[in-house]
Amino acid sequence: NYLLVTIKDYLFNMKKYFFIAIASALMIFNLYHINFDDIQNEENKVAAAGILACLIAIILILILDKSEKINKKLDWF
Repeated sequence: NYLLVTIKDYLFNMKKYFFIAIASALMIFNLYHINFDDIQNEENKVAAAGILACLIAIILILILDKSEKINKKLDWF
């Protein structure tokens, strides 16, 4: 039973890192599409919104990870 819980936690953590990797890849993709010569272009606004969304997603996943670690520590007591 302990082994199943450990494997489940491992897979859940890997899922979080997978989503962080996807968000990072999308952020790099959107950075590639920003034209710094014409910063007021409409495509730049879409790319900037995509970058911001990816950063927010990464931050939320990291907050979720830390809160789950704190919750596990509190459950041990």
